[in-house]
Amino acid sequence: MGTANFMFNRRLYVIAGSSASNFDFNAFNEGLDEEDRLTPEDNDRLSDILAWNVEDAVNDLKCRADKSESLRKHRISGFLIESDTAAVENRRYYDRNYGGIQLAEITAKTLFFGHHIRMEMAVVQRHGYYDGCNLDQEFKLMTDFSYADFTPDDNSWDSAADFIIDEYRYYAKVSKAKTGRCYSGITKRLQALENALWLRYEELVAPYCERYRVTARFSNGETWYERATS
Repeated sequence: MGTANFMFNRRLYVIAGSSASNFDFNAFNEGLDEEDRLTPEDNDRLSDILAWNVEDAVNDLKCRADKSESLRKHRISGFLIESDTAAVENRRYYDRNYGGIQLAEITAKTLFFGHHIRMEMAVVQRHGYYDGCNLDQEFKLMTDFSYADFTPDDNSWDSAADFIIDEYRYYAKVSKAKTGRCYSGITKRLQALENALWLRYEELVAPYCERYRVTARFSNGETWYERATS
């Protein structure tokens, strides 16, 4: 067991070198003199090392997220998807039962009846409930002509197509009857947008993180993970 929390992550990544329970003392001590070696009893020194590892990873991640060449066009399931990344400067994130810090924002958009459907993924840094520093993902859906947005409950997109249809109808962009006939097309567009976000997310965070898999999920929301083997 690597970590547990109450976050209902879609995918859990733990920043490499941020977990005391998985710290490799042998690798750290290799080549060091006896007086410089680190032991599990050196709590203050270990805490400093873990904090430095997280700080270095976060700074590097945010630098890569803000590269000027980050804008990209994809062709996914036949739909043209534009995606981009941007660093976020220490924005607090209080969406669940404990907060975090948003590090970056990944966006993807595609045209539908002449207007963009836009999906965003916030990359949020949170401390594990027991151990480690996690990266979490928070999704949001919107159009380019409205201030309204849609956040899926329990990471479900079941109502997302209905949200898009209602927005286009309310703002008289296209009739509900016409968008209703395109329900399947909207759903496929949403899947393509999400796929593009995951592609960009994996590219952004994989160099700094270890991926974990779910081993148990309980009715109170607690989720147990262990480090993935591949």
